Amino acid sequence: MRQFRYELRKKYIYKEESSDKDKNENPVKEKGETPFEDYDYLDGEPWKSFVASVDTEEWKKISEKAKKSAKENINPACVGRCGFVGLEPHIESRWNQLVSSYPHLDAIEHPSSIRNTVSKARFNPVTKLYELRENLISNGDLTGLLELLVSIYIIIV
Repeated sequence: MRQFRYELRKKYIYKEESSDKDKNENPVKEKGETPFEDYDYLDGEPWKSFVASVDTEEWKKISEKAKKSAKENINPACVGRCGFVGLEPHIESRWNQLVSSYPHLDAIEHPSSIRNTVSKARFNPVTKLYELRENLISNGDLTGLLELLVSIYIIIV
């Protein structure tokens, strides 16, 4: 749903140019055009309220702030299309594999910290293992967010 709303904003409201590949498939519409021809299940009143909600200065400020914040995120979660719900059945096996690869992780015990750590792991197709980025592990030592999670746990206990 989020992607669909993004496409509607891009194509009908903000008139952003698409990539070369995308131009032929999804040309930018003229100002004032509506998505009703392309999406016959959309109604007029919800479309008007959608346009009114996203075509404001406040919305644009929030959007720019979110874009800037996303660009600065050096440890994005890698949970896939299903989010944390889809990750949940795999957490235990991935956690065990990560702990065997990075023994320092054993100090992290809180379930939400474990889930967060597992979400940062990326699958390496060569080694067939989940690995953490260099900004989280350096020479076998925890750094950044993971170091913080361990130090908070040690202080609490």
